[in-house]
Amino acid sequence: MANFVSLVNAGRFNDLVMYCGVYAPWDHYPKFLRQSEVGDSMKVLTDFFDISDIERYLERLKRWQHHAANCAYSEDKDFMPCDLLFYYELNVRLLESLFILLLKDQNQAFVSDHISEEQLAEEKRNWNWYPDNLERDELLNPYLVIECAFKEINPAQFRDYLWKWLKAALSEDTINELVLPGGVIKVYDHLVKLYSAAWIIFQRANDKHL
Repeated sequence: MANFVSLVNAGRFNDLVMYCGVYAPWDHYPKFLRQSEVGDSMKVLTDFFDISDIERYLERLKRWQHHAANCAYSEDKDFMPCDLLFYYELNVRLLESLFILLLKDQNQAFVSDHISEEQLAEEKRNWNWYPDNLERDELLNPYLVIECAFKEINPAQFRDYLWKWLKAALSEDTINELVLPGGVIKVYDHLVKLYSAAWIIFQRANDKHL
């Protein structure tokens, strides 16, 4: 975790990695990433989008959100317990990798690419999917989406929220206190935008290697 610790210990990241309620600073460290993935978080994004396309992810997220908000046991044969657990881990890994990428993007030694209006237009023409839920400045700089999400919900809280979603969707009993609908909607809205931001970062990295 040396690379991650060096990023976190930099003073300018203190507003992102802080003691928050029951969470200690080390709670925000990656729990689902290998050491090599901490050093190369783009690999996690590549694996994420190699497993499925973003439209499929968005559709599954909406179904998962429905099960969590209604504390409804999932009897969907395509959304069984083993699938839910796998999907939970995929999402946590994505969140942890995005948090690391955000820290790297805000590092003084890391210089973000300048994106022109012409490049935006070309991306919209050439990509097989293009987000329609981001503002212009977020399309130009998807790290704004990531920063906004983690300022409202820190990495440890995201993990806890998704764990509650998982338990709610796997429970045959109605557990109203397990997941509050307002919290589900907030997490869902952030995740949808984070998917879009992750897709842009992933696609631009791929375009560089063409």
